[in-house]
Amino acid sequence: MAQQIRSDNDLPTLRIVMERPSTGPVAVFQVTRGPRDPVTVGRISLRELGVPAVIDGADSVRSIGALPKALLLDLRSAVAGVGLSPSFPASALWLEIPAPRGYLYLLPWERLLAPLNRTLIRLPNYLLHPQAPGENLTVVIAVLDSGRSTEKAVLQLCSAWTKNSHRRVRIHVFADFLAFGSLRRSLGRVAEVTLHNPFPGASTEVDPWLTWISRSLGNIAVDVVQVLAPGTFTRDRGGVALPVQPGNWDGERQVVAGEELALFTTRLGAWCVALAATGRDSCVPALIEMADVLARSGPLVLLVQDLVGRSTGREMDRGVALVCGERSRVTEPLPATTCWVHPQFLGDGGGPADRGVDVDGTSTMVKSATTEMLGRADTPAWLAVGTRYLEGRQAGWLPTQAGSGTGEPLNDPEALDALGAVGRLLDRHAQITGREGPIR
Repeated sequence: MAQQIRSDNDLPTLRIVMERPSTGPVAVFQVTRGPRDPVTVGRISLRELGVPAVIDGADSVRSIGALPKALLLDLRSAVAGVGLSPSFPASALWLEIPAPRGYLYLLPWERLLAPLNRTLIRLPNYLLHPQAPGENLTVVIAVLDSGRSTEKAVLQLCSAWTKNSHRRVRIHVFADFLAFGSLRRSLGRVAEVTLHNPFPGASTEVDPWLTWISRSLGNIAVDVVQVLAPGTFTRDRGGVALPVQPGNWDGERQVVAGEELALFTTRLGAWCVALAATGRDSCVPALIEMADVLARSGPLVLLVQDLVGRSTGREMDRGVALVCGERSRVTEPLPATTCWVHPQFLGDGGGPADRGVDVDGTSTMVKSATTEMLGRADTPAWLAVGTRYLEGRQAGWLPTQAGSGTGEPLNDPEALDALGAVGRLLDRHAQITGREGPIR
């Protein structure tokens, strides 16, 4: 899909391709624009870069080094030749890492390639993108770490979402036992933020965090799920350690991987997931692995930000501006930000309307009343969840000329009709809800 998105939108692109000669795996760097044939610029052995043959825990990736200056100079010269991006921001250089990828996708290329002086954005895996938010934005911040640095990061994230999204923002913060006390003091006077009490008593629910959040919001949809946590690896799978019971601290935690987080966010109706690394022992590649799982699960907007050991307030602002704010402000590299987003979500471009995808890259199955309700401050969770399901199902069977094997896009009229029927049903309920209030 990435190749077709790059081609349809005429994007300046850096491809990083895995090759496996007898001397060991190598990363090959290629530049291209739109449908042009890629041109190889250089290569580097993964062993030289510090990438392990096998990842088995967070310590395995702490030795990842820097790219040689000569390679960076060659890449900078080659990248200048493919021009600026037609989609905002103009400084964007789109990153494509085709299969087989090995561990290439886990690397923080945004930091390693910052000397190119371009804003790196990873190409998504789906031809359509979720409906853009309306004038209202509901953000859930789940805080899974504690300490002064975490408290500061929460305040910065609240500021970033409220000041840079250019929308009416409401933020709901859910923190575990250890973080709640300090956050209650620091967030108590922030008008746009509600800090929820983690002490309702032990829950017998299968997923106490989802139950807690859903009940606290009164089944109102969520636009953005922001998770603030140290990343960790279980072998080579990224995850975050989640307290089993948010209000009953007994030290028991479970590691939640990308698949579980994808299900969690889908059940809240979110179109954007943001992961932020905190704590000295945090592992950013683990969070990138989680986000990559989410990127393959459906058409989402994704952010991973490294909040450890650097001045991050400005970059938080730019990250939020990139996905739902004034994108023209993003004119520089974001070395601590990994982002997956469809170019048409950011602005102009794209191919003709076809197979249920409109010219702006959204699904034509999502009708007008549904779109209007999604932009409200009190969007019912069931409507957002239904929309995300509809978009995900459609995105999953949309064809790709590059990957179809025959060179011809697939087209299933019966699938289009079925999705259209689901979209019309959702829209009918959205119309009823808009006139008469929530459906019971």
